[in-house]
Amino acid sequence: MNSNQDHPAEIGLSQNARFIRSTYRKAVRPGMLSILSVNINVVVDGILVSQRIGADALAAINLSLPVYWALCVVGSLLAAGTEIPAARALGMGNARKQDAFFCTGLNAAVIASLVITVLGLLLRRPIVTFLGANDATRDYVMQYVVITLIGALPKIGLYIPFWYLRLDGKNSDVAIMMTGMTVINILLDVLFVFFLNMGVFGAGLASVVATAAAFLYGMHCLLGRGSARRWRWLWVSRKDWVAILSAGFPSAFNNLCATVRLLVINSLLMARGGAGLVAVFTAVNGISGFGDCVTLGVPAAGGVMLSVFSGERDFASCRLLLREEWKTGCFSALGFLAATALLSRPIAMIYRLPGSMLTPLLWLSLSLFPALLLNILSTCYNMSGQNLWANGIIFLRNILATWAALLLALETGMPLFSFLLTAELITLALWVAATGIHHLRRPRDSRFLLFDTEDERNGKVLNFSVAPDVDEIVNASQRISHFCAANGMSLRSTMHLEMSMEEMMTLIRHVNLERGAAELHFDLRAYCIGSLTGVRIRYNGLAFNPFASPPASDDPDGDLYLGARMILKIVEMTNYQRVFGINMLNIILKGD
Repeated sequence: MNSNQDHPAEIGLSQNARFIRSTYRKAVRPGMLSILSVNINVVVDGILVSQRIGADALAAINLSLPVYWALCVVGSLLAAGTEIPAARALGMGNARKQDAFFCTGLNAAVIASLVITVLGLLLRRPIVTFLGANDATRDYVMQYVVITLIGALPKIGLYIPFWYLRLDGKNSDVAIMMTGMTVINILLDVLFVFFLNMGVFGAGLASVVATAAAFLYGMHCLLGRGSARRWRWLWVSRKDWVAILSAGFPSAFNNLCATVRLLVINSLLMARGGAGLVAVFTAVNGISGFGDCVTLGVPAAGGVMLSVFSGERDFASCRLLLREEWKTGCFSALGFLAATALLSRPIAMIYRLPGSMLTPLLWLSLSLFPALLLNILSTCYNMSGQNLWANGIIFLRNILATWAALLLALETGMPLFSFLLTAELITLALWVAATGIHHLRRPRDSRFLLFDTEDERNGKVLNFSVAPDVDEIVNASQRISHFCAANGMSLRSTMHLEMSMEEMMTLIRHVNLERGAAELHFDLRAYCIGSLTGVRIRYNGLAFNPFASPPASDDPDGDLYLGARMILKIVEMTNYQRVFGINMLNIILKGD
């Protein structure tokens, strides 16, 4: 048993990365595009308003952004807060619980949106004053805030399809939803701001209408024909609300801290340089939305997978996925660095700002690399239930480190926008120190990711991938039976399990070949944790459950289902789910 764990190459662990890589890459492009679409609306509003109206209107949009981010806080809290435990429930084979989380998130989003719209409109004047508007920007801020509050429902509700479509593996629908929102927003911005001369209000209205169209499309994809989901007046228990708030808080806290960060930076820059300096930061902040495609989009694309893996306690797959995220993000960050260096002067012209934007944009580009790592870590901590660590990173990098770095730049004469990089490096140093102290106190946890790896070290889990080859399938079945025998299963049961697993994977291979599936790979996990012994099989290709209505034994295809019938004699429970676009079969074995 221990020899298998000590020699991962023999059991094909290196192939596990290929399976995860192929699944992740299907999600990462739509994920990055989705983040871009969320941010580009603000960028387009800023560019068109600055061209048509001027610097005061541009500054007003930046001052109004905290209201938009506040809606994002609510949306991400409810969507992420219900989707993450829903994904964990799927990882544990509880489909009914994940459905209850979905309905709760959607119902709560509708109610919260209506309440925020009513209260926000009643308190619109105090809100505008709180945002720091002066005499030159007050009317513009009021217009943008009012239309944003009116559109609270689609802005909050959009997070539901954004998170749950990825859980269902419908990444292309997410991309269409978010890209469509961007295109509609740009077209309406041009119409409302330039042709109808509706000013700042028109820019806000374009954003609301575009978001509403995206929300309706996303809900159609979630609830339309062929979908297993249904919108019902269904709520989780009070106990489960604790899990929702705990899981959703880091995502909502990130948006909240981004709001506070913007307020802090705007107030410091307004005090030192007035609306002109705020306008320069508005341009940098707008371009940073493209950088968010890397720093937020890359980790977000793997978030659903991490939720399911952590629900299975499959930390080996978590580590392989995080390596893929880092490699993908670094390559993308280098592309962003090259693009901003080449386009710094045209960007300044677009925003009608004097001089070159090269230096601020280079500082922004360099900050992407530590920001990417910190977002990968905070997402990992969030999805694996270590929310205190996720919240700590979010608070440090968005508020405390940003405030300290900006004050340092202002007081010492350092390049002003170097604070973007300095804040990330301060956070990174504090994280390294904190995890080192934690590891000294709790050595059973891994050094940086803080996974409890005791079961892995004790040989209680086995992960490997298998190609759809007959010899590979036979070898995989033997490895699983040897693992179970080493963990106390009787000889008769292990022989039964070996034959059943071989027959069942052969059946999956046969069905995919017969129906012309282009790609098929197996990712297997055997585990013996506490009193629970089981096997999890992940496989791509066609959606196929070998336990769903097998034919009778006298049917011509009946022999192909022999393994499925055999394994039912030695299992406590079987569960099949289609999660993030792949098949997942969980088999809990009976104790001897």
